[in-house]
Amino acid sequence: MTGRLLIVVVILASMISCGGFKAADPLIIHNAEIKDVSRDTIISIFNEKLSTKVQVAFEETLSDTAVVQISSDTLFSQHGATYLLPVRNAPLMYIGGLLGDSLFIKYRPINMPISGNVKIKLTFQ
Repeated sequence: MTGRLLIVVVILASMISCGGFKAADPLIIHNAEIKDVSRDTIISIFNEKLSTKVQVAFEETLSDTAVVQISSDTLFSQHGATYLLPVRNAPLMYIGGLLGDSLFIKYRPINMPISGNVKIKLTFQ
C-alpha cells in the first residue's frame, strides 16, 4: 500500500515540476541546390533566427571533384567550413560561431567536365 502511495506522490511531483514546460522552437531547414554543377555558384541563405550553429548534409552525385565553402561572410574568411566533394558516407557536420543574418555557400568545380547534382541541407540550431 505504501508503494502505491509513493508512486502517486512521485507522479504528482513530476507533474507539478513540469508546469513551466515550453516546447522547443522548430528547426529551420533550408535546402540549397546547385543548378549547374559545371559553373562557379554563390548562394545566400537567410539566417532568420540568427542561429550560431548549423548542421550541414550533402546529397550529391558528382562525377568529379568540387569544393564547397560555407561561411557567414562573403569573403569566406571566418566561422565557416570547406568541403571537398564528392563526400561518401559523410558524418554529421556542424559549423559553429556563425555571425549575422546570412549564410553564404560558394561552389567551385575543380575538374572539368563534371556532371551530376548537388543538394545541400542546412539545419539551423
